Amino acid sequence: MHFYTSININYLPKARILAKSVKKYCENVRFSLVLIDKIPKEIDIEQEPFDEIITVEQLDISVPNFKLWLYQHTVVELCTAVKGPALVKFLSEGSDKVVYLDPDIVVFDNMDDLEKLLDKYDIILTPHQTVAEKEKQNIINNEICSLQHGIYNFGFYAVRNNENGMNYAKWWRDRLTDFCYDDIKNGIFTDQRWGDLVPAIFERVYIWKDPGCNVATWNLTNRNITKKNGIYYVNDSKLKFYHFSGFDSGAQKVMLDLYGKNNPYLYELRDWYIQRQYEEEQKKYGMGYGKSEYNYYSNGEMVKKEERIMLRERMDLLEYFKDIDPYIVEQDKSYYNWYQNEMKLLTNNCSKNILETKESKSVNCKLYFDYGNGFSENNAKIVEAKKQNKGEYKIHFDLEFERCPVRMRLDPIEGILCLAIKSEIYVEEKILPSEWSRCVENIKGGVILAAPDPYVIWSLPFSETKIKITGTFIFSIDSEYIQDCMFESLKKLQIKQSIEKYNRKSNRL
Repeated sequence: MHFYTSININYLPKARILAKSVKKYCENVRFSLVLIDKIPKEIDIEQEPFDEIITVEQLDISVPNFKLWLYQHTVVELCTAVKGPALVKFLSEGSDKVVYLDPDIVVFDNMDDLEKLLDKYDIILTPHQTVAEKEKQNIINNEICSLQHGIYNFGFYAVRNNENGMNYAKWWRDRLTDFCYDDIKNGIFTDQRWGDLVPAIFERVYIWKDPGCNVATWNLTNRNITKKNGIYYVNDSKLKFYHFSGFDSGAQKVMLDLYGKNNPYLYELRDWYIQRQYEEEQKKYGMGYGKSEYNYYSNGEMVKKEERIMLRERMDLLEYFKDIDPYIVEQDKSYYNWYQNEMKLLTNNCSKNILETKESKSVNCKLYFDYGNGFSENNAKIVEAKKQNKGEYKIHFDLEFERCPVRMRLDPIEGILCLAIKSEIYVEEKILPSEWSRCVENIKGGVILAAPDPYVIWSLPFSETKIKITGTFIFSIDSEYIQDCMFESLKKLQIKQSIEKYNRKSNRL
């Protein structure tokens, strides 16, 4: 079998752990690393657990302007978009059975069952959920999340090299080349939502429901991990591979605390994974995607997501800049310089409104409570936010409920963007996970609620019994710092409006 994964340079330590685990448990396998960055000079391929390292430039990606295509994708989108071209490459070169695994997966058992399945089926997928949830909050967290992000988890798939398998691979390549974006509102989440179509379009697709496969926080409600004689089991089936999804962002830890708090083996696995990353020099390469070369302009400034979106969604800009390298600032026809000048014009009017924000000794905020039927004015409460130092406003929660709501929502202030500096809400001394309003930007010191009507939601995964909620929420609206931050946030809103205006004009034409 031929295994592969795709990464930017920050994920090299995780890819090493994956490759070593594959070769530990699987005999006579080949492992390829697809890297969207240039290969660092200090890397000696002979000392790496990979049989080969393939850069994005070595893949056959049929686009008019390669650098322009790269620019339109975030690093996450780009690491995903190359999966399809790489699959076609390996099949075309004669690999009989090709298996993809995300770099944050670790194999814990042999893949003999998978190899046997590929003798019978051409395409093998694993779903996010294999058992129906019973609790409403779990339905929201898991099943509804799958409806938004994809029924199948494409951190794993396996393909057999025959006509049907190759047809799938080419279809997959074409879709990811043209439409591999994180754009949930338009029905796309990188490669995941495209995967929903696979069982309907292609023959001999097998949905692998073994509980030991692709174990992750999204299916822990129905998968119990135990350990016997040093071997991990999941519902009495051997653990085949575990997916440490969301590890760098912290989402993995939040969900683990929610669904795995009574299982010490889950934290044992997490601690083991942290140690293995340390041994593979994770500190050197950093977490997340920050070091990727396609994250920066030639002047060293980081490319912002809204800059990528503006270019890829406006056909007039794509046509005008079709022959340039968008990463190069020092050129006559520079997208970077055009964008900066455009934003200055778009935000002139907005800045005036922000600076006119008046001080108030207190602000009335509104709390909404969802008892299973959504938020409404019938279940709402006015709370006062009192002004503190430096233009900050503080809300203290001290609430009791005879019947526990499913969710709680806070609207800090109407019509003005704000900076949430502190959000510590507790039930029974356990902090509640937060879901911020749609337009969110994480910054030093807090979170910008960058929507015209900002809000934050807390999920309440408790039974319908008497509960007490306590905590503190602090936000700012008028400091110089938040003014600068809001100014940047308004740029994003203006960009969106500019794109929508152009699209409306194009539709009329």
